[in-house]
Amino acid sequence: MKIPSLASKDRTLNAGGDYPLTDSIMTRLTLPEIIPSLFAADPLRYFDALKAVERFGCHRIHLDIMDGHFVSNISFGASVVAAVAKQTPYLFREVHLMVQNPQQHIEAFLKSGAQRLFIHIELANDVLQETVRFLQSEAVDWGVAVNPETSIETLQTYRDWISKTQHLLLMSVRPGFCGQTFIEETYERIKELRTHFPHLKLCIDGGIRTPEAQRLQELGAESIVMGSAFFKTL
Repeated sequence: MKIPSLASKDRTLNAGGDYPLTDSIMTRLTLPEIIPSLFAADPLRYFDALKAVERFGCHRIHLDIMDGHFVSNISFGASVVAAVAKQTPYLFREVHLMVQNPQQHIEAFLKSGAQRLFIHIELANDVLQETVRFLQSEAVDWGVAVNPETSIETLQTYRDWISKTQHLLLMSVRPGFCGQTFIEETYERIKELRTHFPHLKLCIDGGIRTPEAQRLQELGAESIVMGSAFFKTL
């Protein structure tokens, strides 16, 4: 898939209309699929940002849900997901649940138009088990998200649960805030995941710009989430 390099922040992209995207786009490289994260866009201009994402040629949008407990930040709720579904129905909506009790929220997000849900492996054990059982029973498209501090060795103890999904969202920053620096150890973690969980489709999330994206492509990442490196917000 041909998509742009996201290297510099000095210019804006004409294809994005009047919403300022990072320029990089002028250099075409073969990279993993880019999934823009709406949380990094100007919250007063979400509609413009979504239209820019469509014009840019992306097929998916990443929606970060934070409850102020699982992570210290707070983002938005199901009403924003519903608005995204209404305004840009052709964008596939991935919802990343950074919340302590996902089962309390899943139904609302599914009704609002979420098409894939990511839940964290770091949830309390009983909460994780109940949530996975519910997702399986309702035939929900779901994946598992993994924080940087969670070892691949620890993931292997959850092999039975991870085997129930094809999607893994590997965090390459500590979740909760935009504009962080990519954690270099992510590269080795991807190699380990490929060894122990070859069936998984890997999406990498956090601090990714052009050099990281190219390396991630070489390691076999299918997609990358980009926030600050996509929207010119910093």
